[in-house]
Amino acid sequence: MCMHLQMFRERLRQIKSLTHPNLLQLWRHAIHYVAEVVLEGIARVKTRCSAIGRNAMSSDLAEVMKGIRALAPNSPDIAVAIDSNQSLVDNYIKAFFLTSPSDLQHWVQTHPEYSRDHLILLAGTIAEFKGLKKKDRQVLLELIEGSIM
Repeated sequence: MCMHLQMFRERLRQIKSLTHPNLLQLWRHAIHYVAEVVLEGIARVKTRCSAIGRNAMSSDLAEVMKGIRALAPNSPDIAVAIDSNQSLVDNYIKAFFLTSPSDLQHWVQTHPEYSRDHLILLAGTIAEFKGLKKKDRQVLLELIEGSIM
């Protein structure tokens, strides 16, 4: 991913008419796009994912954002974009550690920034990790679906 961002940076540098505010806007969009791609990948993990695996995802995310920080313009706006997008993905990863259906339901209700698909995939992953039987898994998914605004 960093290779693509390096190419992005170099191409932006070649555009002589690009104003600084527009440059920052393009970087904010790129940062958001990267976070969305990472979030989508994490949400779509099909196999069982252990707590160690989720911690590794957080570490990988931090490294991606560190790479973006090194490539993007040094600006308070960019720092805020990086931090907020990193939090978006990291909060999703941390939701995996919720222990009860009511905790997950509350989390879903208080995080409208995630798509319905992301929330359903999260509930399914948690149910699989906890080894819930098909019936209990269905109850959890119905509870979460009913909580989505």
